[in-house]
Amino acid sequence: MNSDFATSSAYLLTNDSVPVEESKKSPSENVSKVSYVLFSWVNPLIKLGKKKPLEQVDMPVSPKNLMAKDSCERFLEAWEDRIRKKKKPSVFKALATAFWKEHALVGLLTFTEAMLNILSGVVFNLFLENIEKRGDEMERYYLVSGLILLMFSLATIHHHVFYHNNLFGMLAKNAVTAALYKKSLKLRIGQQSSTGKLVNLMSNDVQKFEDCGRFVQYLYISPIQTLICFGYLMHLLGWQSAVAGMAVLLSVIPIQGMLSKKLSNLRTRIIGHRDTRIRYLSDVLNGIQILKCYAWHYAFKDHIMNVRNKEMKATISSGLITSFNDSFYAWSSALLVFCVCGTRFYIGEPIEAAVLFPSIALFNIIKLTMCLFFPIAVQFTAEAAVSAKRVEEILLQEEVKKDLKQIECSETEDVAISMDDATFTWNEDTLCLEDIKMELKKGELCAIIGKFGSGKSSLLLSLMNELTRVKGDVKVNGKISYASQQPWILPATIKDNILFGREFNEERFKKVLKASALESDIKLFSQGVDTMLGERGYNVSGGQKARISLARALYDEEADIFLLDDVLSALDNKVGNQVFHKVKELLQGKTCLIVSHQLHIARFCDKLMVLDNGRQEYFGSYNDLMNSENKLSDILKKFDAKEEQVKEDKKEDKGVEEKPQLSEEAIEVISGEDRQVGSISFSTYKSFFKKCGGYLICFFIMFLMVAGQVAIITTDKWLSNWAEIKDKDKQLDMKHFYTYLIRTVIIILLCTTRALTFYYAVIMAAAKIFSEMLSSILRAPMSFFQTNPQGRILNRFTKDQSFVEETLPWTLFDVIQCICIDVGIIAITAMTFPMALLTLIPIVWISIYYRNAYVASSREIKRLDAISRSPIYSFLSTSLSGLATIRTMKKEEEFNQAFYFKQDQNTNCNFAFQMVSRWLGIRLDLAASFLFTAAAVMSILLIDSMDAGSIGLGLAYMMELINLIQWTVRQISEVENLMTSVERTITYTELESEASEENSISIPSDWPSKGKIEFNNLTLRYPSNPNPILSNISCLINSGEKVGLVGRTGAGKSSLMTTLFRLVETDENSILIDDIPISKVGLMKLRSSISIIPQDRSLRFNLNPFNEFTDEDIWKALEIVGLKNSVQKLSEKLETEIQENGANFSVGERQLFCLVRALLRNSNILLMDEATASIDPATTECIQKCIQEQFKHATVLTIAHRLPTIMDYDRVLVLEKGQLVEADHPFNLLSKDTGYFKDLVKALGPEGEKSMLAIAKESFLNKKV
Repeated sequence: MNSDFATSSAYLLTNDSVPVEESKKSPSENVSKVSYVLFSWVNPLIKLGKKKPLEQVDMPVSPKNLMAKDSCERFLEAWEDRIRKKKKPSVFKALATAFWKEHALVGLLTFTEAMLNILSGVVFNLFLENIEKRGDEMERYYLVSGLILLMFSLATIHHHVFYHNNLFGMLAKNAVTAALYKKSLKLRIGQQSSTGKLVNLMSNDVQKFEDCGRFVQYLYISPIQTLICFGYLMHLLGWQSAVAGMAVLLSVIPIQGMLSKKLSNLRTRIIGHRDTRIRYLSDVLNGIQILKCYAWHYAFKDHIMNVRNKEMKATISSGLITSFNDSFYAWSSALLVFCVCGTRFYIGEPIEAAVLFPSIALFNIIKLTMCLFFPIAVQFTAEAAVSAKRVEEILLQEEVKKDLKQIECSETEDVAISMDDATFTWNEDTLCLEDIKMELKKGELCAIIGKFGSGKSSLLLSLMNELTRVKGDVKVNGKISYASQQPWILPATIKDNILFGREFNEERFKKVLKASALESDIKLFSQGVDTMLGERGYNVSGGQKARISLARALYDEEADIFLLDDVLSALDNKVGNQVFHKVKELLQGKTCLIVSHQLHIARFCDKLMVLDNGRQEYFGSYNDLMNSENKLSDILKKFDAKEEQVKEDKKEDKGVEEKPQLSEEAIEVISGEDRQVGSISFSTYKSFFKKCGGYLICFFIMFLMVAGQVAIITTDKWLSNWAEIKDKDKQLDMKHFYTYLIRTVIIILLCTTRALTFYYAVIMAAAKIFSEMLSSILRAPMSFFQTNPQGRILNRFTKDQSFVEETLPWTLFDVIQCICIDVGIIAITAMTFPMALLTLIPIVWISIYYRNAYVASSREIKRLDAISRSPIYSFLSTSLSGLATIRTMKKEEEFNQAFYFKQDQNTNCNFAFQMVSRWLGIRLDLAASFLFTAAAVMSILLIDSMDAGSIGLGLAYMMELINLIQWTVRQISEVENLMTSVERTITYTELESEASEENSISIPSDWPSKGKIEFNNLTLRYPSNPNPILSNISCLINSGEKVGLVGRTGAGKSSLMTTLFRLVETDENSILIDDIPISKVGLMKLRSSISIIPQDRSLRFNLNPFNEFTDEDIWKALEIVGLKNSVQKLSEKLETEIQENGANFSVGERQLFCLVRALLRNSNILLMDEATASIDPATTECIQKCIQEQFKHATVLTIAHRLPTIMDYDRVLVLEKGQLVEADHPFNLLSKDTGYFKDLVKALGPEGEKSMLAIAKESFLNKKV
């Protein structure tokens, strides 16, 4: 493996991160024990965060076991071991086997904390008994000292428990994420899951493994701790009261079981809907330009929102169940104490402070573990179980089998490729190639021809092990290099795209550039071969993308066999002719198979294979075929005579170098992701709370939150007073009992109402954000999609949106609840130990100081975490679209390394966040421990003036405050961190929009009734590029004219098309249709009035998204273009789902579907952008006939590389360097002595030129008649 690729591809592919030194160690290693215990080793990062906004380069390196490669290898080893031993596949069990050491450490730490918590309750009981009975003073000092020591110990160990818990969760997530990517590189092309599903798995599902890892140990620790506490409670309260209290707490188990099952079902529904929603959105982003051209964004928005509404219905139900869990935790204490006190009252036992408050402390421990941690563990485990099944589905999918006899190139073996009765299938149901026989010797060039959907691309894929072989023998003798039909461009430099991780060989590099006709193009880029290409190569023309992809294949000097899939279709005749012969020359002595619809190249090949409907019609030499009686020879003879009789020019063709065209490089390739710095703006909070239902709803929720906490605190104080009544009276006790009952009911109602109202309001705010964000995205200008990778956009709709609607509601509710509790505790402390408040002042100051230091770092770390996720999804999307190329060129390991790097970048951010969180937490808990110390000492000093009830209530609350104060501060910070996701999503609701969809002047309802197009000094340039793409173009296209648009690759032909749809705005009156400036026409009206081309979803939806046409209309249109029989053979016919990127249809078939759309719309203006580029000549002729007959009335503007398709047009427009240089009937242009169009036709050779002139002349004379 080239080491440069592992690093360069890791960040150059997206140009948005930096490499990490492999030798750099984690800051948690090699530190002193004191520093490790107190998290002082985090200080350098905190100090740096106070000085400046943190950047990715500042992120600490994670421990080695968290790294993607290490965790993935350990997990897959355990997973594959289960498969080998034929055990039931289980992601959970594989994780448990792989990471048992880490889990054992987490379990030991959690158990130790649990035992210390119980011990603190026991000591607290002994301390209060001593005070109430005025026991031995020295014993009292020992007890209070022990209690203080326990508080400090718990404050310390608690954060190490959660630090290691969180790392264990990260470990599980990292392992599964990396394993999913690694597996995705092994899936068959026809079998692979959609990009949207894999993005959802890697963004939302793997998060469930992290959540589960953080709490899974409470599934067994909580019951153990509960049993021990219950034993001591029976000693304190007696068995009746202890059982009554435990009955309340343990009732949570069946309730949680029922709710967890419901949540699991809801989760399954949510994930399913989310997969579909993300897949639809991914489809939209892939075809956004065509979608805009067709004005289909509302149809697609409705389609996405239909799925989203189903998802939200399940999400709201899930949120309401979660809100009930939260409310239960809040009011369960009140219900528990009521049951304990009621039982003691019923059996005649006194309610004493020494018994009551230690019991409450122990019940609070049980409540924390059984009513919070245990239900969370159950919920997260249930959710992870659903995700585990989805991950298992991917991991268990069949991988590409290396079942071909592919060997290293043998010097003694003369045959390069042999196939004997070979039959292949994409899946188990459908054969794609049958009984193929061929034998190619080393150094032979073979052309593969056939009509669309005949299996040409499938034949190449079968030689690369991408298809399933059903029968027959296949032998490949040597290493393969491959150029795909749809050029695969990496978001990297031109040089990196060509090198593809291989060593740079300057001589070979220059030869490859020359052969692929890229030399002159590269000279025009300011950065030359170091020019960055955008995602999917948006900033270069189709022809340039094709030649870069071709250059990548040609650069492989070690390859013995070259498979070139229709690489000439995107090139004009002149460039295509030059490229073919230069490639032929470069690959002398190498075996090459080239798929092409340009039949003229067949005569220059050693062998020719003709395919039809997956069957081999002919294999042999060109001359043998031409001398035979085969009907195929008639087609070739006709084609040679009529179309492209090309003779290789003896002189080197300088035409391409003389007139190079500037790439349509318009704007910055990939902009850096938007990143706010500093505090979350007030406007973000304001906007979010407004979406929660307005300020009135927010005020009502706050009232319920405060009222609920006031009810809880006053009830506790009232209970303390009841416990201190010395002279018990039966009637008075009965009054106290019923008063307590009423108070408890009020607490339950308030807590439940506030939780349900809060969750519903916040989830509905998230729903509004999504809807607005989707509308904003669909109305964003094309420049936005050209500078923002798909993965970045999907990140906002997946991970950020998930945070807003799933994590934020719980966290924000918890913050408000915790603040209310903190205020209540301080109020109780003020009433009980007023002098202890003196220590509160410095503690508050310290808390604010540490909190500010923490937020300065954590906020930026969270932003970096969000930003570092986008490259993961973008890289996944890029990899999936180039699987065949990656595998054929044996680059799987390099791409795995690149993915590991990107994942590690994100892990470093997550690890940094855990570091700073624990750094803050331990300091605040230790500060709170000092406050407890002051209160405990005060209780001894003021023992004569205070009763045991007040001391018990005060210290019980103070014990709760120790963990609560740091949790509150951290949750406040976490809300701010989560608000970065709100900020990021709201930013996408406020994107710059395209022009208005409404007409600014009165437009006739039947506009455009004529289809007349007029360009007036049209100039097109982009803000960041001073050079115009189109310059001063003026011409008139009359109603019903058929106009061809030609020019060299990159001349600006497609740019001219985009101006008609206002994908880029031009001067106000530079384009008129039917004498009306299109700048005055609303985008919906304009775009729906012109026909062009996209692809998505089922055939019926694909062709008829607004249900404007009947099935009869659709079948008729399919019949006209020759697709009716193909569609009728499909099991679902018009309901057939079109896979992601139209993968279940050939490129030619997809282009014919586009023509069907145009037929259905019957527009007066039809634009065809190289619509016949990937279609065989016979079908091309059929399409031309269809246009002449079905669009007689329409104005047709066609971009063409195949000159014969436009020779009978009314006019040809010739573009050169963005300027209109010629415009006339083809015959008139060819009749001139010199000219741009004449030069293009000359490239076809004398016979070809003669043939073109004859067609043009016949058309010219017919039109005159």
